[in-house]
Amino acid sequence: MANSLFDNIFAGSGGVAETLLKSLGLEQGGKVILKPCESYDPKTGKTYKSPEEKFTVNSSPPLGYKLSEIDDTNILHGDLFCFIGASDLKRDISSVDPDRLIQSKFEINGLDLRIINADPIYSGELISAFKLQLRKAD
Repeated sequence: MANSLFDNIFAGSGGVAETLLKSLGLEQGGKVILKPCESYDPKTGKTYKSPEEKFTVNSSPPLGYKLSEIDDTNILHGDLFCFIGASDLKRDISSVDPDRLIQSKFEINGLDLRIINADPIYSGELISAFKLQLRKAD
């Protein structure tokens, strides 16, 4: 199925998410460090561990949650959130399983943070951005 013009605008390089961040002066550089993952090959019976992957992303600045959003269960005091575009990476993050982002590291402005939750934001069938819930790394 061919991508619609709407999908191409959101998912193509220079997509709407990145353009909006740039126009508002909110673009910042962050680094995602994907945690290693294991995969099982049933043919060989072996488990393989992928290496840690690092790549730079454009992101919104990390912001604090509103008091009404903090429930001290899922969102704790001190948690932050930011948005990263899915198409601004040399490696297309839209192909990354959102579950692999969880517990990965995120570095921005000298802060070492851990990704607690990664909510994909869709444009049709394609992931155009992620809203990351971040917590200071221990």
